[in-house]
Amino acid sequence: MSIITDILKEIPLSAVLKERLTEAEAKMAALEKENAVLKAENQNLRVDLQKAQEEIRTLKDWEQVRSQYFLLDVGDGTFVYSFVGKPPHWICTHCFEDGKKSVLQTGKLINRYVCPRCHVELRAARTFPGPNQAG
Repeated sequence: MSIITDILKEIPLSAVLKERLTEAEAKMAALEKENAVLKAENQNLRVDLQKAQEEIRTLKDWEQVRSQYFLLDVGDGTFVYSFVGKPPHWICTHCFEDGKKSVLQTGKLINRYVCPRCHVELRAARTFPGPNQAG
């Protein structure tokens, strides 16, 4: 009888162990799934970080460029960004505010300037850049 009792004791124990093993496997699968989700989120955050760092570099570079220009009133309610150094040139304000440098080109009429990027035409009371641009 002792053998039968031992077998009977093992059967419920075996069922409990199987149940706990199944629960453990389910928890393990859930943890693996959560781990995969976290890895994907981590990868997305790394990509976002790289994009943010690149954007910061771009903004710093643009600030360096921006510091080389000043807003100049060329008359008739028209403004341009004028380069501080050599060669003197004017930049379209619209494009400049979009983070693009577009050098204004002389138009067909006197004191008319055209942006080759956005095609805006400007009329200036002063001629293209005079010797004293800051005035």
